[in-house]
Amino acid sequence: MLQVLFRELRKRNTDRW
Repeated sequence: MLQVLFRELRKRNTDRW
């Protein structure tokens, strides 16, 4: 379950970073 959250965070982080 944590991996799923990390994947979504990475996709959104890509836009911010």
